[in-house]
Amino acid sequence: YANKYVTEKDNDVFKGITMPNCLFVPTTRNALSFDYAMKKMGGEVINLNKTSSSTIKGESDEDFLKKMEQCANILILYHPCNDFLYKYAPYCKTVLINGGNSGDEDHTQALVDLYTIRKYFNYETTEINILFVGDIKHCQTIHMLVDLLKKYDNISIDYYPYFGCEYSPENNVTSYEDIHKYDVVYMTRIEKEQFENNNISIEPYILNASIVSKMKKTSIILHPLPCNEELHV
Repeated sequence: YANKYVTEKDNDVFKGITMPNCLFVPTTRNALSFDYAMKKMGGEVINLNKTSSSTIKGESDEDFLKKMEQCANILILYHPCNDFLYKYAPYCKTVLINGGNSGDEDHTQALVDLYTIRKYFNYETTEINILFVGDIKHCQTIHMLVDLLKKYDNISIDYYPYFGCEYSPENNVTSYEDIHKYDVVYMTRIEKEQFENNNISIEPYILNASIVSKMKKTSIILHPLPCNEELHV
């Protein structure tokens, strides 16, 4: 389905459809992804976030969403509370899509990453090696993508975690020494908001031209954004 809509220049499958982007947390990628996709398929988008809504006057999140339902055919919800969407869903009268939350879910990024990997590698028939670099412990996009990747037998996964950001003792490497064996290198930022002391140096982990020159010519680099200093400019 994704290939179908990517390759078609014009598509009006969602003509006459209105979709509010209800983002209770700043998230540029989610907003742009849904906004662009809907407009590409002929629909209309209403972008709203908490700071520009009546919630600053004391309106509850539930009431805010009920208002949005009145002008929505599809409702995108990104909320900081892990279980808010699941509590709201039974009362929602329109199509509700989980855009993610600030806890442990980011379905859209994981699906986009899986789709990107599939564009370059047929992991259903070919063995591929993936290296995740960064804040393995806190990065929800890594966790959700790994959950998807583990459904395929031909995918091998290693981790190069920042200091103090290990998620498990399994499959960890300590350098870029074997960078030449990986088909996908997935970079992530250090999630400084998770640490009391956020002065953690990631200099040894920065991916620069010298390291990239040792990678396979067919390999790809992925980053879920936002990007800090882990990818050299």
